[in-house]
Amino acid sequence: MHPVDALIVLAFVAYAVSAGVRHRRQASKNLDEYFLAGRTLP
Repeated sequence: MHPVDALIVLAFVAYAVSAGVRHRRQASKNLDEYFLAGRTLP
């Protein structure tokens, strides 16, 4: 694996973790928020 490949993988993992941390508080309000996105999807 080239260093560029490792950098891309690490960037994706960092993005996924940061997105989870950002949305953790809203999703943990209740089960509707967690499973049904707060019933905001069409």
